[in-house]
Amino acid sequence: MNTDSNIKTLAFIPLLLLVTILFHSIEFRVAHWNPDEVIFATGGQKIIAGETLYRDFGDNKPPLIYYTYAFIWKLAGNSYVSLLLLSKLFAIAVIFLIALGLYVIGNSLGGRTIGVTSALFFAAYSICSQGSEVLGGRSEIYATLMGVIGLYFFMKKDFALRTFDLVMCGIFQSLATLYNTRFGIVMAACGLFILYKHGIGKRSIKAAAALSVPFILALAAVPLYYYSAGVFDYYTFWQSTIVHHYLAIMPLSVKIASGLMILFFFAGPLPLVFFAVYQAVTEIREKLAHGARVSESATDKQLSWSARWSMKAGRIMRLFSWDEERQAFLFLMLLFILLYASFFTGGKPGMRYFYMMFVPLCLLAAMGFTALYDLVAVNMINRGLARVVRTILVLFMASSPSYFFVIHMNTPRTLLIDSIKENKRLVEYLQQNTSEKDRIFSWVSVNPMYLKANRIMATSMIYPAEFLCRYYYYVGDFKNETTAWDIFLGQLKKEKPAIIIDDTGGFITKKDKMVTHVIQNDYIEQRAGEMKAFIKDNYRHADSIEGYDIYKRI
Repeated sequence: MNTDSNIKTLAFIPLLLLVTILFHSIEFRVAHWNPDEVIFATGGQKIIAGETLYRDFGDNKPPLIYYTYAFIWKLAGNSYVSLLLLSKLFAIAVIFLIALGLYVIGNSLGGRTIGVTSALFFAAYSICSQGSEVLGGRSEIYATLMGVIGLYFFMKKDFALRTFDLVMCGIFQSLATLYNTRFGIVMAACGLFILYKHGIGKRSIKAAAALSVPFILALAAVPLYYYSAGVFDYYTFWQSTIVHHYLAIMPLSVKIASGLMILFFFAGPLPLVFFAVYQAVTEIREKLAHGARVSESATDKQLSWSARWSMKAGRIMRLFSWDEERQAFLFLMLLFILLYASFFTGGKPGMRYFYMMFVPLCLLAAMGFTALYDLVAVNMINRGLARVVRTILVLFMASSPSYFFVIHMNTPRTLLIDSIKENKRLVEYLQQNTSEKDRIFSWVSVNPMYLKANRIMATSMIYPAEFLCRYYYYVGDFKNETTAWDIFLGQLKKEKPAIIIDDTGGFITKKDKMVTHVIQNDYIEQRAGEMKAFIKDNYRHADSIEGYDIYKRI
């Protein structure tokens, strides 16, 4: 990168940061964390307390997201308000870094204009979705950052695929996968592209080895660590048994139908989709035209039907043949298709499952937008009219993120300052009636009570009724027919937390129609009954505050 280019990059970075902050300032309009963030932060709290992930805190995600929140919790100095604000700042910083990564990738693929455009697109369009699915510090955004860094090494210098770059790609893709398992699909895209480009031979084998060995070693290091820590059975329980049942929440037929959620995803960044499709159509037409050798003229009609069908088949084959000039387009399309396929590997799907698709979508849209923007100037003699059309194109691109910004800002939500004050009386009660060494437990709902009160959760389960009684009903091979409920109740009886709070009005649960197919007999009612019996024998009802019944240990 020459000096002039460095100066332009340094000048662009503040602009990109400004655009990111402008659109993602809505993070501070969303007062509450989503349930996933509460779970991750509570896991981080447990880690900071010196406890072991998966044994002392159970969840089905890979480990890095919990350690990330542990780091934020440490920076926050055990202050809930600081944790809340820092987590939002971290989310905005990650979005900015992803956009910066797209700038570097786009600059490498098609020049600075593509880099600038794709970066600005991501900074603005990454808020374009219904609800709060694209807001907050979910595992998807952290995994996307690692994935984009890995893609930079893979795509740099027109896919030179040097050994060092492939090793770095493998390392960062492993980090992405250790944030969110679905992101392992990016490795499949890279591997297939290597085979597509070089075929099966020494070069492709060497490249595949450089890419996959660090990826496999990094992933293998995690179970080895938990094996050495003596908690391998808990790790495998959460990362295999529980994941298996999480995936089984929805039958395949319903998952296939839910795949149509991509239409709702596309409805958000519609201008982005338009220019990406424009670029795809342009690339395909040029590819077919470049490979054509026989004109469709009267001579074509003189050919036999078999020869005509052979010609048509040849055109289709040319579409999939290797083309050095369009390798970036081919890879982005391959990546886009596989990222969509990864949607079906989740449990109860959400719009955030499509998040990584913003990356190829922004790059393709940047190519299509700049091509059409330049085409207007070339094909229009009237410069004034060309300026008008170009302005319309820019306004069209700005319409969707502007619309979603207004929607997010005006969606009725609890204000940040009000959310901090929520449950103030309950938090004060917990702090006044327990010491910092005491443990507490909150039944049923996923809430930030442990974080607000700065008290450690007494068991490894943050959502017992949701998790233990419905979603993850399991009788299997873990420690002689042990279930998730058995682990929870055993921990509860051992710890006997100082205070248990309940927001159900008597330790009750309710069935979820979507997942009743995984419930056998009256499992929910039986487990709730065991909880009631434990409370009756060991606790007394002390108070009711803000909808929570408070039980003190006898």
